[in-house]
Amino acid sequence: MHTGRIVFSQLMDFCPWHEFATCVRRYRGHYRVREFSCLDQFLAMTFAQLTGRESLRDIEIFFGTSENAVKTQVWIAISAYVLVAILKKELGIERELREILQILSITPFEQVPLRQLP
Repeated sequence: MHTGRIVFSQLMDFCPWHEFATCVRRYRGHYRVREFSCLDQFLAMTFAQLTGRESLRDIEIFFGTSENAVKTQVWIAISAYVLVAILKKELGIERELREILQILSITPFEQVPLRQLP
């Protein structure tokens, strides 16, 4: 059994963190943040998106229904999709994005190299 990092952690390696940090600075994402940083929120919402929550209601209960919360949820959904597209291109995966998203939704805590996912 592979004892390396979990699938979600490996997937996050493909995220362009420099650009993420630039956006946070540019739009003052950390203004008045005490504990739950932009990065923490991004990771939590990306995980929720990739693990296929039953509905947006699952996410909205936790993150809220304000205009800003809904916009954030939409951007996270788009970010997760783009991140999986980057993964597909970088690893040369022949599957459709829909199939990759389904596999990732059931394997986020498995300790399997991304290249060895079914």
